Amino acid sequence: MNKITDKTLPDTGERMIPAHHKGGMVYGEHIVRYQAAVDLVKGKVVLDIASGSGYGSALLGTTAKEVIGVDVDAPAVKYATKNYGSKNVSFKVGDGVKIPLEDHSVEVVVSFETIEHIEKYEVFMDEVKRVLKPDGLFILSTPNDVEFIEGNHFHIHEFEAKELEDLVAKYFKHTKSYFQATWLYNALIEEKLLGSEWRQPIDTMNTAPISPEKAIYFFMLCSAQEITQSIAPLGAISEHFSQRQISEHAANTQKHIDELEAKVHAQEALVSQKEDQIGHLQRELDNIKSSKAWKVADSLRKAKHIIKN
Repeated sequence: MNKITDKTLPDTGERMIPAHHKGGMVYGEHIVRYQAAVDLVKGKVVLDIASGSGYGSALLGTTAKEVIGVDVDAPAVKYATKNYGSKNVSFKVGDGVKIPLEDHSVEVVVSFETIEHIEKYEVFMDEVKRVLKPDGLFILSTPNDVEFIEGNHFHIHEFEAKELEDLVAKYFKHTKSYFQATWLYNALIEEKLLGSEWRQPIDTMNTAPISPEKAIYFFMLCSAQEITQSIAPLGAISEHFSQRQISEHAANTQKHIDELEAKVHAQEALVSQKEDQIGHLQRELDNIKSSKAWKVADSLRKAKHIIKN
């Protein structure tokens, strides 16, 4: 994929934009999903629903006959058209509950991180079935509510495994389930691979098996027909992890906290000193006002004021 440096589409924290997120974990997560679908859409007419910034539609377009990216956000569609549009990849504004395509007009529907944003998700599933050819393939990915981080205000409803399986079974007779999870990844490679971006087979050992409940995302293939396609294990090395860097960052953060606390204590001491000075002056003033001399002088001042008036 060509490097895109256009940052005119704002980073909202939910949409993946390579110009903002290249090399980060969010970039790796999203690229893996689309790369897993590339071989499945070869020679097909594809709908990429909620196409966002358009990078994924462009990736699908490397093998697909045609890709139509649909997104509810007009600025995202404009950005995608400018940066990722091509002869076989186009974008249009549309809603997941009212997809702007004809009945049975596509062979594959790709829906990555979409359904959790839609309140009427059953209407969305109806629309997917409507635009998909009877023997078409629906490729679905969505966060696992049990494991995904809490508090994403963009998400209306996140699914647990059984709930998602039951929903999909209402619309598709056949499914294949996959799981996307995150581990710390340690690789031994030569220097030229260490400092460059690449894709190639790499022997990987899973030394920390987990249960499906610990997967961050569900990934499903769904169809009315028997599913003969399959996805080989696929991962992405992303976001360099350094224990030393984390330790140094923590030390620098603690140093900054200590410096701020020292400044706060110094300011508190100054405030206390000023409060003592104010208290001393107030007591001195009270003593003056309670003295006989002040009372006599005050009486004379008031008498003068009365005579003047």
